[in-house]
Amino acid sequence: MLVWTQRIAAAVAVLITAVVATSLVIVLIGVHDGYQAVAMQTGSMSPAIRPGDLAIVHQTAPGDIRVGDAITFAAPVNGSPMVTHRVVSIENGPAGPLFHTKGDANQSPDPWVIHYSSTGWKVTMVLGGVGAFFDFLSGTGGRVVVAALVFALVFALVTAPAALRARSRTTAAAAGGTAA
Repeated sequence: MLVWTQRIAAAVAVLITAVVATSLVIVLIGVHDGYQAVAMQTGSMSPAIRPGDLAIVHQTAPGDIRVGDAITFAAPVNGSPMVTHRVVSIENGPAGPLFHTKGDANQSPDPWVIHYSSTGWKVTMVLGGVGAFFDFLSGTGGRVVVAALVFALVFALVTAPAALRARSRTTAAAAGGTAA
């Protein structure tokens, strides 16, 4: 039984290490190449982007953004929440393009006009449900689960070898051999 516990603990350790390492590589490469991930909190972009989805956004020159593109921006309202909505029209302003946006599920356009001072953020990919996983991990419940898993893993890796040595001594003694 303890051999299987140790094997399972080792497999979990390898899996956790691989997931963490892969995530770090993806984040570092993504940030370096101008990508960011945005977890969707509301249903304003449903059905294209649902709550719990992870939208991958890429830095884009404002002049390359077109009507129909989904863009991410800090809404010009109290608290400046990050919003991802679709461009419904574009005006030429003195300082560059002005974007009128609307959530796909919303009845009317947003009450603001967006102007990017340097680069904008255009949605390039949507990963269904992945944002909910990251939101969970960043919350209190996720931290507790991760801490419990790490504790269980360390406990299993520390205690299993000693238990195996004790078991092998008991087995050797019962078989009439001498314990090392």
